[in-house]
Amino acid sequence: MNVYKKGLAAEIRGLSSLYQLLSAEELRSDVCLLIIYPDCGAVLGRSEEEKSAVRRFLAEAPFMTAAVCGDDTDKELSAAADIRISSSEAEDYAERLFDGKSVAQIREITACFAAARTAPAKKVLDLESRAFYRLMAPADGGGSHGR
Repeated sequence: MNVYKKGLAAEIRGLSSLYQLLSAEELRSDVCLLIIYPDCGAVLGRSEEEKSAVRRFLAEAPFMTAAVCGDDTDKELSAAADIRISSSEAEDYAERLFDGKSVAQIREITACFAAARTAPAKKVLDLESRAFYRLMAPADGGGSHGR
């Protein structure tokens, strides 16, 4: 397994099982988007226990995940990622996704996206509202409109 960091994004290549993600220390840092390039024949996990651990890890991940999928990609593996993209989309996916956004905006969007996986809608809306006010604070001289 090889991890390549590119700013706020990371790419992982050489995975035969997504279970390998659980040991990737590089993902414990400031990654906002993980692009997964699974090997041909890669699987979500080799056992139900591994599959469950991977699903839990991805559901709780503080970053978005995109799996580069083809027609032969394992269905469980592709379903576990937040986003499925083709190999032709993958090369500049992070650049296109983050285009025109500041680091603060990318981090706030990522936090809201990650929370939306498991949190109730009310909590996600609250997070989005707070993020909006944090992002607007510099524009209004540091005020946060009571937030």
